[in-house]
Amino acid sequence: MKFPLNLQAKIDKRLKDGSYRTMIDLDHLIDFYSNDYFGAAKVKYHSDLAHGSTGSRLISGNSNYVEDLEKDLAAFFNYESGLLFNSGLDANYGIFSSILERGDTVIFDSLIHASIRDGVRMSFAKSYNFKHNDLQSLASKLKLAKGNIYVVVESIYSMDGDISPLAEIVKLAKEYGAYIIVDEAHSGGVIGNEGRGLSHEFDLDEDIFIKLITFSKAYGAFGAVVLCSHQMREYLINFSKPFIYTTAISDFTAGRIRQVFELVKGMNKERKTLRENINYFRSLAQGKSLQITNSSTSIQAIIIPDIKLLVDKINELIEAGFAVRGIAPPTVPIGQERIRICIHAHNTKAEIKSLLDHF
Repeated sequence: MKFPLNLQAKIDKRLKDGSYRTMIDLDHLIDFYSNDYFGAAKVKYHSDLAHGSTGSRLISGNSNYVEDLEKDLAAFFNYESGLLFNSGLDANYGIFSSILERGDTVIFDSLIHASIRDGVRMSFAKSYNFKHNDLQSLASKLKLAKGNIYVVVESIYSMDGDISPLAEIVKLAKEYGAYIIVDEAHSGGVIGNEGRGLSHEFDLDEDIFIKLITFSKAYGAFGAVVLCSHQMREYLINFSKPFIYTTAISDFTAGRIRQVFELVKGMNKERKTLRENINYFRSLAQGKSLQITNSSTSIQAIIIPDIKLLVDKINELIEAGFAVRGIAPPTVPIGQERIRICIHAHNTKAEIKSLLDHF
């Protein structure tokens, strides 16, 4: 069968400009590329729980085991209710495609995750983005807003690794009666008491309309939980298509979530080690005058604003035994090409120094 010419042209363009994406397995190398901040993904899991759920939650796929996990997660994170989705992407599609209606306004950070942008596009709401972490820009957009107003941010941004000024954003959004939604994909398990996230760290949970925790990053599993009120949970069950029209997560998957959730909750020593490793990396990188992003989190980036130089450096590092990946346009703007480096609690200082010795 002949492949459509317009689709081939798009592939050819990416091959030409260096933005073509490929998959690669580097797990045999020293890990500086995964979101497995505490090594939880490598913890073995054995269970007799059912591996399949047989259907959607609204037909045959619901279980007491999954509902009990949702209740326990909600209690731990200090929310009324929780609703599990198959992934953070599914959850964001499900939230924004269902709650935003014609006449509403949604305002999101310009560096928000693609799944949130796509979820917003599925709605009929008016949307604005504000300059990254810029309160003045957010205020200017809030003045334009009509109907129900939703302000959407991430706690930690996945490309730059910087932290949202969440307390200030909440204060400003409340002045306009806005509902605040926070995606805590990269802070769940890492920031706050026992890993409860950024909103908990700053005692803001009562002001958050929806909080999203994913289990595919620090928790080393799969799936996500939407933390919200009882009414919001019931609304999503009734109107969120990615929840309604998909096969539910199995008890086996829920059991894995429970296992790593309990494990990471107790990793206070590892959280301390992670902070020390981040500080060590940044100190060495700054000593070499490398162009790095303004990040105090696990997500670090060395900017190399030339696609050929970027590819050459990545290949050099892989040959030297380091698992790293490059990030290029359109994921980041032209001129912001970078090596995205994830620091882990299990990285040694010798590994970090050896990595940076190649710069």
